[in-house]
Amino acid sequence: MNRRRFIKVAGLSGAASLLPATSMQLWGAPQSNYNGLYFLHLFADGAWDPTSFCDPKDDPVMNTWATSGNVLSAGNINYAPIADNDNFFKAHHKKTLVINGINARTNAHSAGRLYHYTGSQKSTAPGLAAMHAYEHGQGLAMPIMTNSTILTAGIVAPTLINKGTFSLVDTNLSVATNASSPDFLPQEDLISVKLLREMQAESLKLSQYQLPKQQRQIDDYYAAVMADTTGFSQLSDVHTSLQDTDSSLTEEEKAVKFAVSGFRSGLGVSASIALGKFDSHTNHDSIASRQFRLFTDIITSAWYYAEQAGIADRLVVYVSSDFGRQPYYNAQGGKDHWPIGSSLLMKMGEAWSNRVVGATTAGHAQQKINPTTLKVDNANGVDIEPKHVHETLRGMLGLSGTAIADRFRLDTNEHFDLLNPNLNT
Repeated sequence: MNRRRFIKVAGLSGAASLLPATSMQLWGAPQSNYNGLYFLHLFADGAWDPTSFCDPKDDPVMNTWATSGNVLSAGNINYAPIADNDNFFKAHHKKTLVINGINARTNAHSAGRLYHYTGSQKSTAPGLAAMHAYEHGQGLAMPIMTNSTILTAGIVAPTLINKGTFSLVDTNLSVATNASSPDFLPQEDLISVKLLREMQAESLKLSQYQLPKQQRQIDDYYAAVMADTTGFSQLSDVHTSLQDTDSSLTEEEKAVKFAVSGFRSGLGVSASIALGKFDSHTNHDSIASRQFRLFTDIITSAWYYAEQAGIADRLVVYVSSDFGRQPYYNAQGGKDHWPIGSSLLMKMGEAWSNRVVGATTAGHAQQKINPTTLKVDNANGVDIEPKHVHETLRGMLGLSGTAIADRFRLDTNEHFDLLNPNLNT
């Protein structure tokens, strides 16, 4: 049995404890003084189908799998019997809150992405990952890491994770991929270069009469020069010591591994990783099965690496998509766009996990929910929207009441008590 299969079947904690020990104990403490939560947003780009994942509908007209399969469950969470859903939910249900029946108010990809990334329908709003990085990652070299376009509203500069990013494991090595290669510059020369850059940045920062665009560029340059880069000395050791789930990782799994390494090294606090190709206007069943298998592997790898790195208890994972898919097939065997979707909130050791809140009808239409009781209340209830999920996440991440939250307010008139462990839909 290969490592990836073993991790899925054994479950995260069991798998990690049985694998050979890494050199993790040699890393020492993270280089930054940050002791708060790390935030990872995993996004199913293109619009997933919740009825084949965490809001299963066993209607053969809606889902072909219902002709021969039954809805499965792990703990209090029901799920569809396709792809690798069974292993995923058996391994992770204890750390998962499922939120069903989320109304994105749109069938357009750009608007759906905006709403789920930011909790707002305003194009000027930053993503939640960017807000977390701004509030908790000030002065760090890579406060937010991403493998795709990220909405920042200019409040923080993202680090794009791609093949070239891995040279950052040690920027002064003559051979970036070889930790034993000699330094490109003698350390004393490197210190002199850094001091010169800091002096230049200070001079620019104090200069007068800059145009607004120039001032923003100077501010970004100053932040980059003054950023705490001491964590780079650990990044290479952390990254190479994390054992992989498989000998061949997808680009998204590599991005997750880099992000976790950045967290553990004290270089960043936030990341946003997307997997595309969920848009299934044709051949839906094949696309959904393939993409859900890939996506659940990404989520599993995040927890696997975080546990090895010793930060799993401080990791918050938010899983979302543009919206959902129509509850029936079109003439091409695909499913078109549908505004109703689902999201997952994940964190270890919380009483509010292993629950499902929000609901849809048998035909995957939204049900209105009472914000106080979380029960279905189509007469007096409210539609759950991404803004309500973001309000909950802002509170969890320590963003509520901050200046940045006040600057980018959510348009919420009601509070859903989503994290109350005594409430279920």
